[in-house]
Formats: sequence, structure tokens, C-alpha cells
Amino acid sequence: MRISPQSPLFVVLLGAMSAMPPLATDLALPALGAIATGLHTTAGLSGLTISLFMAGFAATPLLYGPLSDRYGRKPVLMTGLLVFALASLLCAVAPSIGTLLVARLLEGAGAGAGITMAFAIVRDLFSGTAARTRLSMVTVVINFAPVIAPSLGAAILVFASWRGIYAALAIIAFIVVIVSAFGYAESRNPEVAGAPGGLISGYRRLLGNRACVGNFLVYGFGFGSAFGYISGSSLVLIGLYHVTPSQYAVLFACTALGIVFGATINGWLSTRGAHHLPMLPLGVACLILVTAVLTALSVSQAVPLVVVMPLFFLVTFCFGIIAPNASHGTLDPIPEIAGVGAAVLASFQMVCAAISSALAALLFGQFGLAAIAVVMLGFAVAAGLAFLIVPRGGKHQLAEATGI
Repeated sequence: MRISPQSPLFVVLLGAMSAMPPLATDLALPALGAIATGLHTTAGLSGLTISLFMAGFAATPLLYGPLSDRYGRKPVLMTGLLVFALASLLCAVAPSIGTLLVARLLEGAGAGAGITMAFAIVRDLFSGTAARTRLSMVTVVINFAPVIAPSLGAAILVFASWRGIYAALAIIAFIVVIVSAFGYAESRNPEVAGAPGGLISGYRRLLGNRACVGNFLVYGFGFGSAFGYISGSSLVLIGLYHVTPSQYAVLFACTALGIVFGATINGWLSTRGAHHLPMLPLGVACLILVTAVLTALSVSQAVPLVVVMPLFFLVTFCFGIIAPNASHGTLDPIPEIAGVGAAVLASFQMVCAAISSALAALLFGQFGLAAIAVVMLGFAVAAGLAFLIVPRGGKHQLAEATGI
């Protein structure tokens, strides 16, 4: 039975496709110690299970996107989800750390299909206000995953070993595969599908469009700013403020909900005709302001936790506004190569996340909270500079930026 694209269930399905990466990383976080013990390895090697997953996920969207423009979304989506599900099963039965690391790399490679296809599918089926609204809804669904995943992973460990976490991931993936197989009909329009010009031609066209370039840079840099907090949150909250692990889980969930609230408000405004250009600079400007305040406070004095947490919430809230608008601005001008646009969004997001988390981790030991704040501010300013690339002003420029 097909699910209508107008149905809320379709948004949930798109969100489930996209939620595989955060589920696969955040569900596994509580199990790293148990993996090291169970497979008689070091904490460093168990930590590589996260790094290799991210490496596989970062690279593959650049392949999935053009392939989906040429051959359709559904075959690429189903292949990626099946790779993810089977790799998760291999993780669950891995006899050694070497096998687990290989399986996690494959799992990450499969996960890249879900989020790339979800963004492309939205562009296939919707445009303008409808697309912005759907992207806001998908952002909401995606970002429930990191809110609940660490607690869910800890709960699984109470009743099962670390292998149960990967078994749960496999079950979730197979459910999404089945629902996608019967509920999603191919959405790529053959009349506007990318021509067989190879991988390079689609990327050349995207990079030649100022609207696409400016918006995907804003998206990636905005995520890099938010990820500076996300990746360094345990260092700050547990290491500096000495909260307990259970308190950390609650505080992290509260701040992660900022993305959900930001995207929800953006979707509500989109249904009432708020154009994405006013919303996008508003989100970027607020992100710069909040991270500048956090930086100024952190370099001048010890900042109370009661002050830090609202600022972290506002950072994620701002990204919740930025994400659907910048992703829409990237995809809307290029419907015939929406897969390429979605691929660039996903991969550049991961590049910024990797750089942000590495800088935060390297500098934290010497500079503490100020290191996290400066990294966040740097990416926020980069997002502001990237927005200057987006065409605006005249009617022709506005059409280029929005696809209207």
C-alpha cells in the first residue's frame, strides 16, 4: 500500500530514512566500554567504531546522489538501506574488533543513502513553501533520534549485551526497508532526470550556481557550529561542570530539542508564507550573536551552568531554523540533479562536523569552554560569510536562489 506524499506518515518515513546515521552513532555511544571488554581490545579501538562509521557515511552520498539522478531514487535507497541492515547484523555477530570495524565502515556506507535520498525525494515531490514545510518536518523527525538514542542504547544494555544494540539497528533498518519497498513509489521525474553525463557534470553545474553554493555552505557551516557543542558537550558538562552521566543525558536532550523547536517554528511560519530568505539570514545572524556572547563570557570569566545551557539551546535552535531553509535553497534551483544537491549537503555537513569536533577536542584541554565557544563562533561567522554568496535583490536573482 502506497503512502501518500501528503500524509504525515510519509514525513515520518523520510525522517526514518534520514535518522539512520544519528541512531547508529548515538545508540552505540553507551556501548563503547562494553565493546572493549567483550572483544578484549582497547578503548581506542572501540572508539574507532564511531570514526569508521562516520568515514563511510561522509564519502558515499557523493556517489549515491548522481546515481539516483540517473537510475532513480528507489533502487539507490533500497540498496543503501539493505547494506546498512546487513552490516548491522554483521556488527551484532562480529567475533573480533577487526570484523566489527569493517562492518561499521560498511554500515556507514549504507547509511549515506537514506539522508541523501530523503532530501532528493522532497525536491522531487514538492517545491516552494511546500518543500520548505516538508524539510522542516523531516528535520524534526531526524533530530528526535539523538535525543532518545543514548538513553535507548543504555536501556538496551540493561537487558542485553552491546550486540543487542546492533541487532536493534538491524531490526529498525529492515522495518524501514519493508515500509519503503511498499509505501514509497519512485519519485524521480524522468522528464527532468539528470542526463548521463557522468559524476563530474552534475557537480560542475551545482558549483556553478551561486544559490546552491551559498546555501550548502551555510548549511554545512551552521551544522559545524552546532556540532562544536554536540561533540564537546560531554567534555564541557561532565568535565567542567561535573554533572553526572544521567544529568548529562537530560541536559543534552534538552539542548538537542532546540533543533526540533527551531525546525517546527520554521515549518509553522512556512505554511503562513514566510519566505526562506528572511528566515535564513535571521537564523544565521542569531547564531553569530549567540556564539559571540558565549565566547565573550567564556574568555572573560567562569560561566555558570544556568547561563551556559540556554545559550547552547539557542545555538541548536538557530540551526533548526537554518537547516530546512538552506537545504531548500540548495535543492530548489536544480530539480533535475536533486540527488547531486542532496549528496553535497550530506557530505559537506560531515566534513564540517569532523573539523569542528577535531578542533574542539584538540583545544579543549588547554582552553576549556572558550575552545568550544571559539570553534562555534568561527563556523557561525563562516556561515554568515557564505550567505553573502546567495543571490538576492532583483527578481531574476530571487528566482535563481529559490527556484520560484
